[in-house]
Amino acid sequence: MKFVNVREFRLKVSEFLGSKEPIIITKYGKPISRLEPVSPLGYADLAQEMGRAFRQVGISQDEALEALREVRSSRKRRRTSRR
Repeated sequence: MKFVNVREFRLKVSEFLGSKEPIIITKYGKPISRLEPVSPLGYADLAQEMGRAFRQVGISQDEALEALREVRSSRKRRRTSRR
């Protein structure tokens, strides 16, 4: 585990995002955040858990995907309207 202050983190953010070890970000010497790499297995576990949760409340895969598409398109509309 590596400890870095906010300033160093900002300067080397891309380096830290590629790190294989957890990073603790500090401010005035106190921990404020923890950055951990996510394994591909972690994504698979998350997707399975989300699928189980959707099934428990009666949401089909098609309904979940449609809701995701709606959220994405509304975000795109908000970004383009700000310009």
